[in-house]
Amino acid sequence: MKNIVYLFLLVFLNGYSQTLEQLKMETKTFYDAHYNMDFDGIAALYHPGYFEKITKEEITAKLDEQFQNDKTGIRFVFPTMNFTFGTIQEIEGKKYCVIYLKIRIE
Repeated sequence: MKNIVYLFLLVFLNGYSQTLEQLKMETKTFYDAHYNMDFDGIAALYHPGYFEKITKEEITAKLDEQFQNDKTGIRFVFPTMNFTFGTIQEIEGKKYCVIYLKIRIE
């Protein structure tokens, strides 16, 4: 077991969150979807541009494979997480925010 600091760059912020409070609510929704292995819910929060490269069905199938794999499956074991939010920045008309969380990987 080891602790690492995991860095999220949430590109789904574009067009969805306009304030830090909205981003905090969306981040909780995003984490909850992972914790509950709600693959459709996870895919629903992806940036729309992501679907230009891969379909929603391919995303949910890949998530299912990664999470429910007996050998190296991913599990979010804590029902809640503490996130640290950077400032929301606008770059070329799009909003971005770096979100940090400390997560344990086994």
